[in-house]
Amino acid sequence: MKPLIGITCKYSYDGNFAVEHGIGVQGQQWHLLAHDYVHAVELVGGIPVLLPVYDDYRHLTEALQRLDGVLFAGGNDVNPLRYGAHPSLKTGKVTPNRDRQEIQLARYLVEDTRMPVFFICRGNQILNVALGGTLHQDLVESRFQNHSILSVPATDVCHNIAITDRSLLHQLLGKDTLEVNSLHHQAVDEVGDGLVVSARAADGVVEALELPQRDGFALAVQWHPEMLVDSYADHRKLLAAFVAKAAESHGCR
Repeated sequence: MKPLIGITCKYSYDGNFAVEHGIGVQGQQWHLLAHDYVHAVELVGGIPVLLPVYDDYRHLTEALQRLDGVLFAGGNDVNPLRYGAHPSLKTGKVTPNRDRQEIQLARYLVEDTRMPVFFICRGNQILNVALGGTLHQDLVESRFQNHSILSVPATDVCHNIAITDRSLLHQLLGKDTLEVNSLHHQAVDEVGDGLVVSARAADGVVEALELPQRDGFALAVQWHPEMLVDSYADHRKLLAAFVAKAAESHGCR
């Protein structure tokens, strides 16, 4: 049997798009997920299971008992209050209930389980905050280069990152550099407890985090490999390694 991969969903308070497209009414909240995540997990041999923001966190813990791995998807900015900062004028819309659930979930998964976990974009930032780290609320404001590169299609690559030798990322790809896409304006600042940086952009922005002391697959990346799986074997290889580890643990639930 194929492994079940839970994927966290974006949560939206905005019902305007639903009214505009005739699929809902004002005042509704929505769970949203780009199809790229579903496609990527299916492509590499997993069965996607969408994880909403639950009203009762206990339902999430029950759902975890049926899963073999969890992928943290991208989305809104993390509320700066979660890492003890005052919101910048550059900080975008936040979703406090999603922040609460995912920070708690990330901490539980990496500290109390061996379940394979993969963190993408916002997920990379959530992991860092969950383990006591902080974020740059806006990279240009913090004097880095612009990393929200919209002039290049998201399904293509636009800059290089340098990969740390002997890291999990290096073991999986067997290379020192990687071309990635880039769709973020925030990034890791102070690194959380137990985390190590395994890749950086040319301007020093953290592009990947790992947990070398944790038993079980755990990788966090700042780019979007799920958008690159059809055209770039290296990015497909990362997600395939995650799903393969989930498949190995399938019988241990």
